[in-house]
Amino acid sequence: PIHVEEEYPELDALAAFIPGTTFRYSAVLFIVMLILFHLILSSTRYGNWVQAVGGAPTTARALGISVARVKLINFVVCSVMAALSGIVALARFYTVEPTAGTGLELEAIAASVIGGTSLYGGIGSIIGAGFGALMVSAIRVGLILSGAPAYWYIGFLGLFLIVVAIIQHKLTIRRRE
Repeated sequence: PIHVEEEYPELDALAAFIPGTTFRYSAVLFIVMLILFHLILSSTRYGNWVQAVGGAPTTARALGISVARVKLINFVVCSVMAALSGIVALARFYTVEPTAGTGLELEAIAASVIGGTSLYGGIGSIIGAGFGALMVSAIRVGLILSGAPAYWYIGFLGLFLIVVAIIQHKLTIRRRE
């Protein structure tokens, strides 16, 4: 790990608490990014393209949407957001660990699905995914505070994900009828 505590004191601005509250500025950044991406996805042509490519890429292509371009832009945006997350983690912990996110794929998928994103694609929202992430964090903290063994978390999260996926599947079938 790389330690930067004394080299970059300006990183404290991202990790500091908002005066008079128990919230960090990084939490405000999270909320601002949720709102920004919600507005982009719900109010712009590009947002419609993203939904179309996620739901039916063949149909999107037939409508003249450049599926490859939309996917490339989404990967670039994802990379920029990952870099920003790394900077926020650096500011908070004063260290960089390249493998810190290893194994969090299940949590990311669970947060998205719990937030209402369809496993079939084309349905979902950034706000829902944000609430899903808060729910996953609440599950983790709740299990820790209840004294449950650490390995229960992944099992419980997987079970919760399966239940939500079954409910989504049944709702999707009802919508199609």
